[in-house]
Formats: sequence, C-alpha cells, structure tokens
Amino acid sequence: MPLPPVIDYATGDWVVVMDCDLQDQPEELIKLYNKATQEGFDVIIARRIARKDGIFKVLASRAFNIFYNFLSSIRIDPTICNFSISSREVMNQYRRLREGSRSHILTLLWCGFNTGYVDVDHAKRFAGKTTYNLRRSIHLAIESITSQSNKPLRISIKAGFLMSGLSFLCHLSYFTQTVVGCSSRWLDQHDRIDLFHRRTVNGKSGGCWSLPG
Repeated sequence: MPLPPVIDYATGDWVVVMDCDLQDQPEELIKLYNKATQEGFDVIIARRIARKDGIFKVLASRAFNIFYNFLSSIRIDPTICNFSISSREVMNQYRRLREGSRSHILTLLWCGFNTGYVDVDHAKRFAGKTTYNLRRSIHLAIESITSQSNKPLRISIKAGFLMSGLSFLCHLSYFTQTVVGCSSRWLDQHDRIDLFHRRTVNGKSGGCWSLPG
C-alpha cells in the first residue's frame, strides 16, 4: 500500500515507517525513539550496518545512490533506508506533499527538519519475495531523481542544443561539398569546351576534333 494514505491515518506524536518483511527489526525501534526524544531530533533515520539483501539489490541500490548524488543537490548516505521515526510536526508537513510517486526518505530529507541517524542491525527477509523487479526499480529511481532535481532537465536541454548544432554543421558541410563539387565539375567542363573551341578556331587541319574526355 502506498505510504501517503497510511500516514494520513497515523495520529500519534511519533510516526514509524518500516518494512513489513521484518528486515527492519521492531526491537531496534527503541534506539530511534530514544535518540529522537533525548537529543531533540525531528527525524531519525536508520542506517543498516550490514545489509542482508541479494547481490543484485545491493548493486542496484549503489548504482542509484551514485546517479542520485550526481544529479541532485541532496547527498544521501548509501546505508540509510525507509526505517525511520518522525515527529507529528514533520508528518503534518509531509502530508501536505501529495505527489503520487515519491521516495519516503528523500521526501523526509527534502522537508529540511533536524535529522539524526542511528545504526541498526539489518535482518534477512522473514518471508515472501520483494515486489520490486527491475522495471519497478528503474521507474522508482527515475521518479525519485526527477522529483528532487531539475539537473536532468538541464542536461537534456544542453544535449538537445548540442545535437542540433552538430546536425547543422553536418548539413552545412554536406551543402558546401555539394556546391564546391558542382562548381569544380562545371569549371572542368567549361575548360574542355574552351580548349575545343580554341583548337577549332586556330584552324588545325588533319582530322576531326572531338571534345576532350
């Protein structure tokens, strides 16, 4: 189920978001809550000490982090996850953002509240399989990047101008070569006709003269 409708029904002073496959362990919640209440943070995000996921998911996550940090002004820690606790003030602001497709953690960071981090143990999946296949993962990555930064738009505009410029230069080069080639052939033909005319006018006898070439 998407997070925004769920958070709309959360009425507590603190709201916890965690994976339901028990890779985010409930016993770690006390660490997040204590750090938030004792040190005055509005948001606490968990950092996985040792990730217990498959190699494909780990590599895909690392690739996303590299691209995101390059394309966005927000720098993210590759060890953070959705496991987090946020105050009521944060959630009230979060609920005002009604985008249909978004990353929970990136949205929390974008809100700009005082954020802290806690290291937690990451467990293996208790049951079931992830529903995020390659297609959905790529879609989420694109949505996350484009919703947080206009750098991809600027890059695409610059690439468009570059391609247009290169196309113009290619057409100009082809046009120039065509014109020069036609001119050269015309001048060469003109020279041959002139040579034939001069030889004819000079009255050289002894045979028929034909156009050279």
